Amino acid sequence: MSDGKPAIFLDRDGTLIIETGYLHEPEKVELIPGAGEA
Repeated sequence: MSDGKPAIFLDRDGTLIIETGYLHEPEKVELIPGAGEA
């Protein structure tokens, strides 16, 4: 992974994004407060 391309990884267990059950619409993703700055 040395090609220098930026990436973001999101989980589905409530650590970075708010747990909403089955999430199939990307526009409904909500970060937990402070997760974006981390």
